[in-house]
Amino acid sequence: TLYDLDGEVTWDRREEAAGATLNTVGAGPLDAYHWANLAAAVTRGEMLHSPIADARISQWHCHLGNIALDLGESIRTDPATGKPVDNPAAEAKWGREYEPGWEPVV
Repeated sequence: TLYDLDGEVTWDRREEAAGATLNTVGAGPLDAYHWANLAAAVTRGEMLHSPIADARISQWHCHLGNIALDLGESIRTDPATGKPVDNPAAEAKWGREYEPGWEPVV
């Protein structure tokens, strides 16, 4: 459920069937809505229900948690960028290798 700054509901979506969105395998109806919205945004310019800037923060936390779990230790991060700092092993795991020609240009 999305609320505006006055606390009024602006959008509401409920799973119509039991989903698997809270476990680590499978997908549920809300996942289908999410992917359909992303496809509509890319192909038809529709508004995203979850802005990329918000999703990026969620993904940072998942990525950082996986790095910490893999290393078996806590890691410090730069609050401005979310990247690991003062830990070469963690810093080495931040990022990925891209096939030639597919590197993102920022």
